Amino acid sequence: MNNILRNTDICKIDLSNKLYTLDPQSHPLFSLLKSAKKDREICNPIFTSNSIKNSARILRRNICVEGDHIDSMYLRLRELREYAIDIEKILWFEDVFPDPYSDKSQDLIPNAYDRAGYRTTRGVFKSYKLGVHVDSSISLHEERFYDFLREGFTYGSSEKYLFVDIISYDKIQKFNLILEEVKLFDSVDALRNVSPFGICNIIKNPVFSKGTLALLDLESVKYVHFRNRDTYLRTNVQYRFEDCDISEEEIDRLTKNEKRVDMVITEFGLDFNSPYKNLIQLVK
Repeated sequence: MNNILRNTDICKIDLSNKLYTLDPQSHPLFSLLKSAKKDREICNPIFTSNSIKNSARILRRNICVEGDHIDSMYLRLRELREYAIDIEKILWFEDVFPDPYSDKSQDLIPNAYDRAGYRTTRGVFKSYKLGVHVDSSISLHEERFYDFLREGFTYGSSEKYLFVDIISYDKIQKFNLILEEVKLFDSVDALRNVSPFGICNIIKNPVFSKGTLALLDLESVKYVHFRNRDTYLRTNVQYRFEDCDISEEEIDRLTKNEKRVDMVITEFGLDFNSPYKNLIQLVK
């Protein structure tokens, strides 16, 4: 068996500057925020920005490594790509769990999450709905698209980023618009439209359901992470029961078969301030 599988050393490998570069089109918001350096460090799992309170998420995934060196590398890359998509979904859709021992459901007390072994973070959609109502009663056509841009550029930056589902992306391409193919921050492919209201970078997001348009001002959105604990890989966690989310019986089986389990961990959250600078629309 390959020596890499016999190695019982427990290592911590920093993946903070590598994970978001794996197939960025499948997780465009995560890639953009990291590529554009729209991130900041935090020291406390509870953080506040412009009176919007949020908490940091702990996301773990076990990777069972077996086979020769090439197979194990392929497996790890495949798992990391799927892991990055999980981060993308969390940044958009997740909501915080209220403390069951608090009378105020909006209170965020980290101990309540740590009892379950993880914390949660409030994503873009849940943060946006705190201050803005999302309308889903319209259909997408060219005139409505211009109205959407006019409304979306009322406040904030003159350049924004429009994330859309695959079907809406195809519809927009058929509109009478001047679209230029660009690569944003050498990371994500997009179509750029210079409208009378501002520069709109249109990005296809595969995690969106049909009829979803989200226009974001990246000056009001940041990826936050713990200092020195953004994304990292811990090897051979099968030798440390407390770090592994699988049963001791499964660990014994893997150890006897000389298979190893690595774990990738990310401690992150979303800093979403000034919701009025952004616009989310659900269309038919």
